[in-house]
Amino acid sequence: MQVLLEGSYVRYTHTPWRAMSTQAKLTAQILRYRKDPIAFVREVIGVDPTDQQKQLILAACKRKARVAVKSCTASGKTAVLAWLTFYFLICFPDCRMLTTAPTANQLHRVFRSELAKWLQTMRAPYNEFFEIMSDKVFIKGKKDTQFCGLVTGSPENKESFAGLHASKVVVLVDEASALPSEIFDTLLGTLSKGECHFVLVSNPVRASGAFYQLFQGENPHWTKITFDSYGSPNVDKDWIEEVIEYYGENSDFVKMRVLGEFPAMSNSQFISAETVKAAMDNIIDPREYMNYPRVLGVDPARFGDDSSVIVDRQGPKIHGIYQFQGLDTVAFSQAVMNQYRQHQYAKVFVDGIGVGAGVVDQLKRFNLPVVEVTVNSKSSEPKTYSNLRAQIYGSVRDWLISADIPHDDKELQEDLSAINYFFNNRLQIVLEAKKDMKKRTKRSPDRADALALTFAEEVYSTGFVRKGKIPVKKGNYMWV
Repeated sequence: MQVLLEGSYVRYTHTPWRAMSTQAKLTAQILRYRKDPIAFVREVIGVDPTDQQKQLILAACKRKARVAVKSCTASGKTAVLAWLTFYFLICFPDCRMLTTAPTANQLHRVFRSELAKWLQTMRAPYNEFFEIMSDKVFIKGKKDTQFCGLVTGSPENKESFAGLHASKVVVLVDEASALPSEIFDTLLGTLSKGECHFVLVSNPVRASGAFYQLFQGENPHWTKITFDSYGSPNVDKDWIEEVIEYYGENSDFVKMRVLGEFPAMSNSQFISAETVKAAMDNIIDPREYMNYPRVLGVDPARFGDDSSVIVDRQGPKIHGIYQFQGLDTVAFSQAVMNQYRQHQYAKVFVDGIGVGAGVVDQLKRFNLPVVEVTVNSKSSEPKTYSNLRAQIYGSVRDWLISADIPHDDKELQEDLSAINYFFNNRLQIVLEAKKDMKKRTKRSPDRADALALTFAEEVYSTGFVRKGKIPVKKGNYMWV
């Protein structure tokens, strides 16, 4: 292999195959694979690609390829990136590659695992050419000249993406939908010289960003491909029917996971203004909530321009929202205690992050039934939500459909309607970061945050018809 990658290749047109040396045969094979990457995958990797995978392989191997693939679940797109890594490194001397993904988990746990998996199936002697390390895969003996670097696509690694120069430059991006635009711009800049290939694949999890924009309108420089579940033999067709029946044909879940299409998120609003307005106009008979225990949501202020807020909720009814400015933790804890004495609430949900930890400690000294909430902790519904914050706001959104909230609370209305969301590469709902929301709206959603805290744990209604407790449980799109 050392000889093969040192200089030009030799064509063997007259020498019989049986008379060739092992080195010559290997050289002839590689020359053939340079023109036929599908044969490389079949004969060297030992797998027969699907028609969708063949389409991606051939597009990626064209001269100066620019390829973007939006894909359903389980189409085998990451496997293709692993095959292409081995293909380019074996078949093209002076080749530098870079593979990136938005998260370290996707890059190392998923992509690097794919490399290791397919290296095990690769036939000799090709399987002896490679070494895989934590930050790169390379041809043995050419660690610094014939390699593929693995770099997480985060802004703090921006400098690592610049200065990639070689006769053949290849950039592969997995889960490109979540790649920051500034990283995409930097990568595109590295392809200004030489024979360069740029390949992006992803589940289409968000209707924004550089990957999304590639599919909007005509762009003659890019080959744009869509993989859907119906065209992939890797996807169980019974599963397709199951998810369509469960989620609905027009749901975002089906669009992303089955059809390989972007979600309907031209408006990325998590809670619609119409839903909030309907809850403000709704008037509930007291008999519909009187058997629910009352709970408090307590959101202590983190910064000087934020407010500390207490929300009093009973089932579908908000009884009151109390906002305080400039209180320290001692004074605010006393305000919570004063409110608690009025109704003996079943639970007091407190955001325990930052200064909230001090409020939690003081309320516990008063022997209040405090539930400390850490909103950045794991969700109990990981198939749907990225963390607890997204989950409890999902509960608020469902609850609002049948809720009665203060009719003249414009601040709460703005807070609830201002929250944006997107999907991550695991197709989990991710809420816009609070600091980003504040930068965009010039305000902090303190009242909405306090309300959301009251959904951090199930609460119960006790009735006179049924014995025992009736859990508040999540239906399809409602709390009942």
